[in-house]
Amino acid sequence: MKISECHQIIQEHKYTLNKLDGELGYYENQNEQHKNAQSQLFKANEYEYVQSKDNQLKLSELEVEFNKLEQDQKSVAYEIDRLKQHSEQMLRDQIDLQSEVDALDKHMANLNNQNYCLQKELEGFIQADEQVRAGLDRKHQVEQIRTKVDDVIRRSQQEVEQRVTSHKQQLQRQQAYRQEEEVRKSSANDRIVRETRSVNAPLQ
Repeated sequence: MKISECHQIIQEHKYTLNKLDGELGYYENQNEQHKNAQSQLFKANEYEYVQSKDNQLKLSELEVEFNKLEQDQKSVAYEIDRLKQHSEQMLRDQIDLQSEVDALDKHMANLNNQNYCLQKELEGFIQADEQVRAGLDRKHQVEQIRTKVDDVIRRSQQEVEQRVTSHKQQLQRQQAYRQEEEVRKSSANDRIVRETRSVNAPLQ
């Protein structure tokens, strides 16, 4: 009877041992799964850390590029403002030149009027000379007057032509400079557009 009881006790201990062994295997399996999960989390954390450093580096590069674009934009805005002021000054100069041209036109009209009056006076001298040529020799005086009139007209015409030529040359220089400034302004705007597009492009 005691042997049977001992055998039963042994069987119970074997059952308990098998049960504990099964539970131990289960916990060992769970521990291995936790280790694997922990390893994956560590790798994911390391990947996130590397990605964070890379993103910080890219962000720093973008900030530098953005600051550079801001500086370029300020420079272009300053250049555009300077060109605008220069264009306004050129417009004022052109108005002044036009006023000078109008003054030259008036001066030319005045010279033509004086020439007409001198011609009339010369004709009057000629008529008077024909009337009194028997007593006076006015031919020499008439020729002197004619020479003086021609000399005055010649000098006046040369002065007007020189002023008109100088005005045309100045207008041509202003036109060439305005075209050059327009080209520079267009190039600066194109460069801002290209750099802005480069900054707004999505990261690969």
